[in-house]
Amino acid sequence: MSAVFGEILTFTQQHGGDVDLATIGDDTYARYETVDGFSVVYDESREGSTVVCR
Repeated sequence: MSAVFGEILTFTQQHGGDVDLATIGDDTYARYETVDGFSVVYDESREGSTVVCR
């Protein structure tokens, strides 16, 4: 099992620029945060965009 804890990865959004997110998780579960610590979710209704929860 491979795990990452806070590694900063760059994700490309379909409609928008790249976004750098801290990644926490393993091969069965992962969560994402902005580098400022805000949670991020993927919202299919927004056509492939990420949403920052503040």
